[in-house]
Amino acid sequence: MKTLSTVVFFVISVFFVQNVYSHHLGEEEFPSYADLSSEDASNWFCKKADREPCPDLLHFDISYEKLSSYHFSKHCPSVAKACAVVSVKNKSCVVYSKRSSNTTNSTILHEVNHCYGWQHKTAYESSHDKPWKVFKALVPFVNKGAI
Repeated sequence: MKTLSTVVFFVISVFFVQNVYSHHLGEEEFPSYADLSSEDASNWFCKKADREPCPDLLHFDISYEKLSSYHFSKHCPSVAKACAVVSVKNKSCVVYSKRSSNTTNSTILHEVNHCYGWQHKTAYESSHDKPWKVFKALVPFVNKGAI
């Protein structure tokens, strides 16, 4: 039953995040906290990524797995509460969290923003509230229109 409630929690959380902000590039105006005006995606930023959904640059399938600490550490840093693993090849993103941790909506939003193609400057929590940038490895693909 706990697994079912976890899945329901995640589905509701992702539904919430994706419906609060479901813009696609070029179709609507982006919120003032996200700047995608430059032709070079390395200059794009999302100011409130720690508390607001960023524009979804990738439109990948997102799934969620709650794992034991042992299995979690195979995918993520063991000190993390959750992490996102993005696969450009599979056009998917998996958000992992520990079964033993209390995964909040803000934690899921944080990881979903990674799934959308955004990163914070450092792994330190103090950088999470600074403007996020497009993943450096994705910039050439975004600039070419390949993603």
